[in-house]
Parts: sequence; C-alpha cells; structure tokens
Amino acid sequence: MTKIIFYGILIAVFGFFLRIKPRLGKEKKGVDTWYFLSCVREYKKTHKIPTVLKNYLLEIDEQWYPPGFIIFLSILPQKVLEKYQWLINPIIDTIQLVIVYIFSFLCFSDIKIAIISSLIYATAPTLISECSTLTSRLFGNLNFTLFLLSIFYFISTSNIFWFLLVLGLGFLLLMTHKMAVQNFLFIMLGMSLIFLDWRYLAILAGIFLFTLIFSKGFYLKILKAHKEILLFWKKNLNNLGVHQIYDSKIYKKENIENRRLFPVFHQKGLKGIIRHLVYIFGYNPWILLIAFVPFSVSLWRFDFFNFLFWWVILTYLFVFLTTFFLPMRFLGEGYKYIKMGIFPLAILIAVLLFSNLIPIYLFIALLLLNLFLIFRFVGKATVNVQNEDLLLIFDFLKNEKKDGIMLLPTHLADAIAYLTNKKVLWGTHGSDGTGRWAKIEEFFPVIQKPIEYFFEKYDLHFLLIDKNYVEPEDLKLNNRFAHLITKANYSLFEYLTPKI
Repeated sequence: MTKIIFYGILIAVFGFFLRIKPRLGKEKKGVDTWYFLSCVREYKKTHKIPTVLKNYLLEIDEQWYPPGFIIFLSILPQKVLEKYQWLINPIIDTIQLVIVYIFSFLCFSDIKIAIISSLIYATAPTLISECSTLTSRLFGNLNFTLFLLSIFYFISTSNIFWFLLVLGLGFLLLMTHKMAVQNFLFIMLGMSLIFLDWRYLAILAGIFLFTLIFSKGFYLKILKAHKEILLFWKKNLNNLGVHQIYDSKIYKKENIENRRLFPVFHQKGLKGIIRHLVYIFGYNPWILLIAFVPFSVSLWRFDFFNFLFWWVILTYLFVFLTTFFLPMRFLGEGYKYIKMGIFPLAILIAVLLFSNLIPIYLFIALLLLNLFLIFRFVGKATVNVQNEDLLLIFDFLKNEKKDGIMLLPTHLADAIAYLTNKKVLWGTHGSDGTGRWAKIEEFFPVIQKPIEYFFEKYDLHFLLIDKNYVEPEDLKLNNRFAHLITKANYSLFEYLTPKI
C-alpha cells in the first residue's frame, strides 16, 4: 500500500508541475478567466441563477450560460480566487489524473498499469493546453468522465445507486459545459447503435427531462442560447480566426497574416487539411497507439474494454466530423473534443502495452514527443494582464466617470469589464434566443460598420487599441477621437462629445 501511495503522489506532482509550468510568473494570463470571475462576483452578491452582468453591451444582462462551474468557483473567497485562479484548472485536472491512477489499479490490480495509464494522461498536450486559462472545460471534462463511467456501471448492473449517480452527474454535465454535452449526445447515439441497446437513448432522454425539471426550466434558456450561438458560427464559419479589421470590407488590408491573433481556422485545400491533422495529432500523439487494439477481439460485445474503446473511437469520430465534415463544423473546433477521450485512451494503451501488443520503443518515442510538444509549444495564453503598461491604462479607465469602451482586438474585453467595472462593446457569452447575435455580427468576427457608428449607437467614450493588431491610422478615425495615452503597444483614445 505504501508503494501504491508513493507512486500515486509522484505521478500527481509530476502532472501538476506540467500543468502549472506555462503559467509560472504569468499568473494573470488568460481570456475567459475574467468572465468567470465576473459571474462568480455577481453570484456571491445575489445567490441567484442566472447571474446578471450589466457590463456587456452586445448581449442581454441575464447570463443564459451553464452555471455549474460558476457555482463551484463560488466556494472560494473572491480574493483567493483572484489570486490563485491560475491554479484551479491544474488542480481539477490533477484530480482526474489521480482518478486514472486509482481506477486503473482497482480495475486491474496491477501497479504497472496504473503508473503507465496515469503517465499517459499526465503527458497529453491537450490537457496542459486547457490549463492555460480559467475555463469550465476541464471541470466539464471531469464530470464527463465520471458520468460515462456511471453509465457503464448502471447498464452493467442495473443498480439503483448507479442510476442515481447517472442522474446527478448528467444534470451537472448539462449545467456545466456545452461542448461536453454535444460530445455526450454523439457518444450515446453511437453506443446505442454499436451495442444495439435502447437504454442509452432512454438515459439520454431521461437526463434532459430531469435537468429541465430540476433546473426549474432554466436549462431551456441555456438550450435557446446554445442554439443561437451555433447558428451564429454556422453562418460565420469561414470567419473563424480572421482579422476583425483588416479582413473587413471597410478597412481591408492585404498581407496581414502576422497581425492575426490566430491563423484562419478552416483554410482551403491541402494546406488546410494538413493544418487540421497537425492540430488533431499534435494535441494528443497518444491516439496513434489505438491502432494496436486487437481486432481479433469481438469489439461489438458489451464489456469494459470495448466500452472504453468505443468511447475513444466515437470521440475521435466526432473530432474528425466537426473538423472535416462541412455540415458539422459549426459544432466547434474539432480538436477541443480530444480531451474527452484521454481517460479511456490512457487505460487502453496501458493494458495493450503490458499485453505485449504495443512495442515499448514506440511507447517511449511517443512519451518523448509529448514532452517535447508540451515544453516547446503548449500553454501560451493570448492575454497578459500583468503587463504594467496595460495596468496603467486600466487604472486610468477605472477612475474615469465616463463609460463605454471599444477594444481592438476584443480579447481584453472580459478583463476590462471585471477590473474596471466599465461597459464594453462585447458579448458572445449567451443570448435570449431571439436573434440578438445579429447585434454582435455588426462588430464581430468581422467589423461591418465604421468605428464611429458603434460609438454613436452604444454611447461609447473610449477606444483601446493594441497597435500590434491594428494601426490607429488604418481605422481612419475622425477628429472627434482624441489621443489620451500610449503605453508600449497600447493606445487609448477618447470620443469627444461635440460642443453645442
């Protein structure tokens, strides 16, 4: 037992180190961080769901957004959460790493399988990448794993305990993360066909009904908002990753690749295919070893090994469909689903390795490749609010009586809203399901109107520009924009009210 605990602690410390290393000295990096902190702050004031945020001009105040992660975070004092938010996701994913270790040992009574499976989970680049900011994805992934395991044990035993766990974890999943729900739907449909078992569909219907009732109808609002954001991205699929200003008809500029925050996601032709494949296999090279699953075994028979195998296969089928199959691309960037298949994949590979079905040299080569990718590429967040120049501008805006800020690019909007308590020209978190995303579409992902139009329509007073993203002169600002501050690559302008 001492040996089991010792190796478990060793693996957990190693995995936790990999997850926090990209953030050391950069604790305030991240994008979604500030939105969740805003929601938690508001929830603590009112203890009501949905939370109400009044600082986003392009969406309704009520946040029709899954609140599970927000309620979970509210356990911590706000000051503690602000200071240590960068540790939350690494801790959550390290908990799942420990679950992999314990679960593998309990299933196979072999410490070697437990060590290898947890080592595989610890070194999957996609999981380290998800730790680079505070989001609900890893909390959703943990719920997703526990939920699917509960479904397996319920179907295997028909025990009431597992049934209650399925209901509880299913409710938590649906109220926590939308992409996990999409993958869950696909897997349940797939499992029902593979094993010819109607119970998967019954569980699916039961979970949605239970969640709708137990949330007192709020989940219906989440679904309406979810539908609207999916339709928005279905319409704007080719604009995923474009430059908001220089790819617009109004401010168009050629040769701006180095100005993009990210490359255009769905590029055309062979270049686009190769780039997607690099994402899919680069975020988790371990998937290559799934090819060693012995097909001589009847994979259509329902047992634990086959359940794990089809969990992985269906997850990756969803990854490929949402990446390459045009009618399904609007369901999100395919590589973001990869993390939901790491848990079963880690256990499968460990079992295959110790069944002499995977060459040890290939396992070691992939382990080194994963570590190389983690230390070389993974964990670079977009926004660094620890930038002293940026903080000076934030302080200036916080002390200003005037309100209403446009930011170019928009990725600073959530940080501005939280740290200055000012209104920002932003949204995208949710909607009321009545077409309000049309308001966002004027501004994002490609700006459709001149800058001045938004200042007049939304009574804005400040424009904050990252000059590494767009040059002020390229915006053709009229003489009502007065330059206030330039700090490093950031310039702040005020929109003057005309004198009467």
